[in-house]
Amino acid sequence: MKCFQTVILVLSLFLLVGCGVKEPQVIDPTPAPTFLPNNENSKITIGIATSSVDDYILKEIKNLNSDEVEFEFKFSKNQQFIQLEQIDELLAQDITTLVVSVIDHSAVAPIIEKVKQYDLPLIFIGKEPTKSEISNYSKAWFVGIEDHLPAEQAGEIIASYFKETPSCDRNSDATLQYVSLSGTSKDMSGYTNNIVDSINKNNIATESLADVILNCDREDAKRAMNKIIKEKGLEQIEVVLTDHDILSLGIIDSLKSFNYNLGQEQYIPVVSIGGTNGAIESMSRGELLGTVLIDYKSMLENIIKIANGENVASDRIILIPSIKMDH
Repeated sequence: MKCFQTVILVLSLFLLVGCGVKEPQVIDPTPAPTFLPNNENSKITIGIATSSVDDYILKEIKNLNSDEVEFEFKFSKNQQFIQLEQIDELLAQDITTLVVSVIDHSAVAPIIEKVKQYDLPLIFIGKEPTKSEISNYSKAWFVGIEDHLPAEQAGEIIASYFKETPSCDRNSDATLQYVSLSGTSKDMSGYTNNIVDSINKNNIATESLADVILNCDREDAKRAMNKIIKEKGLEQIEVVLTDHDILSLGIIDSLKSFNYNLGQEQYIPVVSIGGTNGAIESMSRGELLGTVLIDYKSMLENIIKIANGENVASDRIILIPSIKMDH
């Protein structure tokens, strides 16, 4: 089913920070700068093609201090062929810039060829295109995180916890027994494996009990975790890894239904990526161990600048910060 939403947003983005603090808090909102179109008679219309209405990038967009910018959203439910059709629909509309969180990297080249015909700025977020792909179109950009860095940071959160909390090694074998749940979005492909690699780089041995790939859906994550617990037993699981905050909340829902992660002694650390409000709130309650925050405010500001015709980077690649957060 094609999903279409046209939203005129008067948006202001706030940045959540909190690396290495005991009680993660949301920083007071700061107003985003006002961006004006290239001329007084024009309007910036940004088409955004992403995988899901639950995409954490969109979840962090609240307000932009300008009524001169219009956003048109398309959500492909993690289906690349649907996203390509939706990009055609956006291009057929009167958009001035296209932003794409590509699901499968193999679609990058076809998307560039589509947008070339319209001579519009094309901004990739999420999965980073290669430099040669970016150079293939003079109006192609990447605004996002450095590949694998959030996964490395998530692994560092777990490694520190394991070293500082002897009770985490429940069977005292000096090996971290883990479960991983990965979203089907190819933007996150390999992230959970990279979290494990980061843990190993910190001189901690690991053993996989279960690796599950599923939709980025909270209820799906809860059901999957329930099944793993029934098959493996809670006493065998020492940590749960995931590449998406939405999944982490479903994992927490499952653990709480078994009387774990309720702020008492029974606790299994869960780490994810995203830094969403839901994840921060879960951390403040002592449920989620940690997440990695992506600086969405910086992402949005750079997207608007590019849409406004500003040359903000000579190589058209803008890497935004990611920040470790744990309790």
